[in-house]
Amino acid sequence: MAQQLYRPPVLFDVLRIPLLGRVLKWRYGRLVFQLPLLAIALLLSYDGFTGAQLASQNLATVGPGCIIAA
Repeated sequence: MAQQLYRPPVLFDVLRIPLLGRVLKWRYGRLVFQLPLLAIALLLSYDGFTGAQLASQNLATVGPGCIIAA
C-alpha cells in the first residue's frame, strides 16, 4: 500500500497575486527583476573604481552597508 505524500496547507501563494503572479510566471519575469539589480551592481562598481578614495564618501562602500543595516 502506497502512502500519500504529506502536503502542508498553503497559507499564502505569491503566484496568485494579480500582477506579480503574472510577471513571475512570464518567460522573462526573472530577467525583469535581475536587470535593475545588475544596473545597481554596475553603478556601485563604477563608483568604486572612479569615486572618492575616502571610504566614507564612496557610494560603493556606503551603499551596501546601508542596505545591510536596514
